[in-house]
Formats: sequence, C-alpha cells, structure tokens
Amino acid sequence: MARTKEQLLIEREHVLKNIEKRKIRITEIDEEIKALENKKWKPELDELFYLINVDGNVGFTRLNKFHTKNAILQIGNYFKNIEEAEFAVERLKVLEELKEFSYEFSDEEWEYGDFDKFILYYNYETNEIDIDCFWNCKYDSIHFKTKEDAQKAINKIGKERLKKYYFKVGNHE
Repeated sequence: MARTKEQLLIEREHVLKNIEKRKIRITEIDEEIKALENKKWKPELDELFYLINVDGNVGFTRLNKFHTKNAILQIGNYFKNIEEAEFAVERLKVLEELKEFSYEFSDEEWEYGDFDKFILYYNYETNEIDIDCFWNCKYDSIHFKTKEDAQKAINKIGKERLKKYYFKVGNHE
C-alpha cells in the first residue's frame, strides 16, 4: 500500500529528529573521550607501571595495596610505559644541569627588584629558546643572575635537549 505525502513528511521529520539526537550523543561521547584523554593516567590495583628507582634507572612493578599509601603515587613517580619513565629521567637530568647555572634569589631580592632575573622561555613563533629579564615577577621556573649564565646553560645542555625535556616541545610522549 502506497503511503501519502503527509505520512512520508512525518516519517522524514521523525528521521531528522533521530539524526539530531544522534549528533548530540556523538558530541557528548567526543567530550567524554577528550576528558579521559586529558586525565592523567594512574595505575589500577594489580596493573603494571614503570617508575624511577633510587639509582635513577627505570624499573617496573604492579600496583598493590602498599603502593596506594606510598610516596610513589603521591609524588607522581609512576608511568604508563617505559618511554614516559625514560623521558622523566632525562627531564630530571636537564633540570639538574640547569641548576648548575641558576641563582636562588632571596625574598628581599625579589621584593625590592634591584636585581635582574633571567629566565629561559620557548618562543613558538621562532621555534627558538630565548632569554628574558624580570625584576619583580617570580615564575615557577629556574632563574639566572645574568644573561651570560642563562646562555651558558643553553650552550651546555643544547637547544634540542632543552626544547624536548625542559619545554616539552616536539615529537615526544
């Protein structure tokens, strides 16, 4: 039996509503996926994870009840794979090398702003590491007393290592 034009229009409207509902659901699912991807991974009970041992080497273990109350999880010394753990070891090495050239300004030196304080930053526009100077703005980064000290750090560590491990720029996980 042939359907009428009105019946077909009603069915068409019904299909369009279903399409719209599915588009909304797809958007919701995409948002959930994005939230999961942005969430820091944490091992579940009995799951294998990697960590940095006291000697600086990468080891692995399975999460047990002891670990859940242990500093390994509290300080973030857990990694999903060996590459992430090895990256963290190299990053710690770079941070330590930077400290060789850094300077710890006292609160008084920050407060009165009488001294230049230099930091390294990554410039996305030029794809280069640059040095900038501040008098009274403290950042959560390593500070240098002179521009020369900052440049010495760049020269010793190398721009590519700094980009990769200090600024986390480039192809890495």
